[in-house]
Amino acid sequence: MSKNQKMTLLKNLSLIVACTLMLFNTSCKKEDSSASSAEKPRVGTKPTENVGYYKALAGGGIISSGSSDVTSRGICWATHSEPTKSDNYLAEPVNLGDFQLLITGLTPGTKYYVAAYGENSHGITYGADDEFTTKVIPQPSCTPDANTFNYNGQPITFTSVKGSDRATFGNYAIEARGDYGTLTLEFKQEPITAAYSIVDRGSYNNEYDCSVRGQFGSIWSSITYYTNRGNTVHITKNGQDKYTVIFCDLKFVSMSGSFTSDCKLEVK
Repeated sequence: MSKNQKMTLLKNLSLIVACTLMLFNTSCKKEDSSASSAEKPRVGTKPTENVGYYKALAGGGIISSGSSDVTSRGICWATHSEPTKSDNYLAEPVNLGDFQLLITGLTPGTKYYVAAYGENSHGITYGADDEFTTKVIPQPSCTPDANTFNYNGQPITFTSVKGSDRATFGNYAIEARGDYGTLTLEFKQEPITAAYSIVDRGSYNNEYDCSVRGQFGSIWSSITYYTNRGNTVHITKNGQDKYTVIFCDLKFVSMSGSFTSDCKLEVK
C-alpha cells in the first residue's frame, strides 16, 4: 500500500470515528433530556352527581402524579367552559385515586362546567370538562290572596303569620293563626327558596321535605286536618324569618271529612 493510500485510509477512519462519536453524543443528550423532563400530573374528571337547586357533587381523580409529588388537587367550576382555579375551586386533601366534593351556592336553572385539577412542582393540569344544569324551581299554578284560606267553603283570614324555630316535629315552623283556625308548616331546617315536598310529620329525610297540618273550626269544636304526601309547597325566602308560602289545591283530610284549598302566606 502506497503512502498516499495509507493517508487516505487514516482520514476515512478518523471521519468514521468522529461521526460515531457525534451520533453517540446526540443520542445521549436526547436520553438525558427525556429523563429529566418535568411531568405534570394526569387528571380525570368524574360525572357530576346529585345535582339540586343550589348544590352538586363533583369529583375527579389523579391518574398519575407526574415526575414529582402532587401538592394540590380538587375541582373548579364556572358558567363557561374550561374553568380554572381563577374562577371557583375547592381543594381536597392530597392523595392518589378518586375524590368527590360538594359544590354549594349555585344558581337554580343554570348550566355549569366543572373540571378536576391536580398540581405538582412542575405545574397544574386540568381534566376534561363535565357539564351539568342545576334544577329549576317550579312556580305555583295558583295566585291566591295573601293570608286567606278556604276551610270547607268558609273563608278564613290569618291575622298572625310567623316563622320560628319552635317546632313540634321539625326544627323550624311557619304558623298562621286566625279566628277560626291555625295552619302549621314544619321543616327539617330553616327553609330557603325552593319547592318542598309534603311528607308525614317528622319524616323529613330530605332537605326539601315539610309537613302541613291545620286545626279549624270554633274554639269549642276544632278539627285537626293533615295533608297528603307528595304535594308541593312553594317557598320564597325574603329575609330572616320572612317568607312567601304558596300551595295550590291542597287536600286536607280528617276523620270527619276532607276539603281542598289554595293558600298564600306572607311571613313578615
